[in-house]
Amino acid sequence: MVLLFSGSAHGNELANYIYNNNIDGTVCVSSQFNKMILPEDTNNFKVIVDKMSSRKIADFIVKNGVDKVIDATMPYEVRESKVIDEGVFLAREENCNVSLICIDDEREEIEDAVYFDTYEEISNYLNTKHGNIMLTVGNNDVEKFAGINNFSGRIYARMVMINSMVNSLEQKGFVKEHFIFDKGVFDVDQNIQMIRRYNIKYFVTKDTGAEGGLAQKAAAAKRTHIELIILRRPVIKDGVDVATAIQMI
Repeated sequence: MVLLFSGSAHGNELANYIYNNNIDGTVCVSSQFNKMILPEDTNNFKVIVDKMSSRKIADFIVKNGVDKVIDATMPYEVRESKVIDEGVFLAREENCNVSLICIDDEREEIEDAVYFDTYEEISNYLNTKHGNIMLTVGNNDVEKFAGINNFSGRIYARMVMINSMVNSLEQKGFVKEHFIFDKGVFDVDQNIQMIRRYNIKYFVTKDTGAEGGLAQKAAAAKRTHIELIILRRPVIKDGVDVATAIQMI
């Protein structure tokens, strides 16, 4: 049996492969939104919404005879990956023969982009600059930019509409009218339109690779002569691409 932790487009691709090939598998996601975009449950395929602890992961592996665990969470979810790794370790301590497959993409340096290792470094850098900022870092990380000078006036953020999160950000001083509620990979022209509409000078993103439209963001930044700022992706030990993971299932 396969236990897949999904939180990315790669995770969705693997979930559909498991479903379409009638492989005995359970997909674990962290929200109802992520569950909605996956196939319906069958006799062999289940989707559960649960932020499992390492102990719960180990118990699930032991109880259900899981022999492969796939970590296809977002590459920046380091804590979540650590919990998964610990869960597999605990299961092995109980003599379970289970392997762990971690999904990773090849990294490609974007020419002329400015790279940083932490959000704190990005914020400090932006505090030396002037002009509007576009954030495409995900809902959970917008608040980490509250230390930027005049953040309420300068920051615009692409987000998924989640009322509780929007309300929380408003309470912290962010402006709802500066949120662009949309989801998906935007093409070059769509990015350019947003850059010009909001007079953006700095475009902040994670290293999302092809699945997150990084190339389109880079092209739009280059054509509009603004600065692209990228949060480096954590190194994933022994990570493999989706095609390799499919061969291992």
